[in-house]
Amino acid sequence: MAFNLLSQLVNRPLNDEEEDEGSPVDDVDEEIGEESDVECEGEEDNDSSSVDLDRHSNDDGVGAQGDVGFAWSDQLHNVEIELFTAHTGPKLGDMDIDYTSDPYDLFKLFITDTMITTIKEQTNLYAEQKEAARFKPVTNNDINIFLYINMMFGIHQMPALHMYWSKDPLLRVPPVAGAINRDRFKQIYRYLHLVDNIPCDQSGHDPMYKVRPLIDQVLASYNGYYSPGVAVSIDEAMIPFQGRLHFKQYIQNKPNPWGVKVWCCCDPTNGYMLDFKFYTGKSNRKLWPSDLKGKLAKGHCYFRQIGNIVACYWHDKRPISVLSTNSNPDMGTATRQI
Repeated sequence: MAFNLLSQLVNRPLNDEEEDEGSPVDDVDEEIGEESDVECEGEEDNDSSSVDLDRHSNDDGVGAQGDVGFAWSDQLHNVEIELFTAHTGPKLGDMDIDYTSDPYDLFKLFITDTMITTIKEQTNLYAEQKEAARFKPVTNNDINIFLYINMMFGIHQMPALHMYWSKDPLLRVPPVAGAINRDRFKQIYRYLHLVDNIPCDQSGHDPMYKVRPLIDQVLASYNGYYSPGVAVSIDEAMIPFQGRLHFKQYIQNKPNPWGVKVWCCCDPTNGYMLDFKFYTGKSNRKLWPSDLKGKLAKGHCYFRQIGNIVACYWHDKRPISVLSTNSNPDMGTATRQI
């Protein structure tokens, strides 16, 4: 099924073609960024305002404010949860698909023809700005083939890029080599862009601006075609990466400890991704209770509440901060299997 989906990205048969010899593919060794480029998971700000929580509860029952007009209280009560009656699952009425549709039709719901056109236009613009010699403007079909090739790289992995186009029949991968010649692929790879390549040196700019159009398009599709149930799951994921990037992360004990951290919100019943956000650096928790920080004795737990929003701060192996709208402000007991 995966190969059927990928083959439809290419508008012509994937037969072997004579590739341009070109120059040998250079091995690109991405350097791991310097220490200043990396943030490590679990680092806590050493703030002189850290306090002993046992001595910092207000006697009048009003906790510290996380922001102006957003006052947390240490007067706790059970959360009142309304009966969940909303429709859940795929929004079939909003999709241009039916029972005859195939995986390629589903793929185009998220990577639309409009997005393909945007990538084509911005890639050609960037090549023009760089005054690229012998650059042939790309078409929508070229971008589709480029995406297809990159998906094939994940399915059929080879030790080196040039092996996909090798003349040795034991190494050559016809579905790749037959779709595009090696030098054309490298050319598109070099100039691929999604936005105008305008420098953004000013403070406060979006670190993800170069891929923001794609992120916005995919997120709109995620939310537009599916309604989650009463429960959602939020957790971090790592995109492996060892190049130079100021928000690259190192998270110990992960399968891929170096990379870009992404917060993901998914439907726990089937894994469908509803939302995601790239972690691009430390940000202030503007609405978090200002008194819920500092040192705790292991096993201790503190709560603050506003309506049905419960903030929990407790210590396991390290301090843990949790926000919930679906749980009462109390501690339960969990049984772990050994």
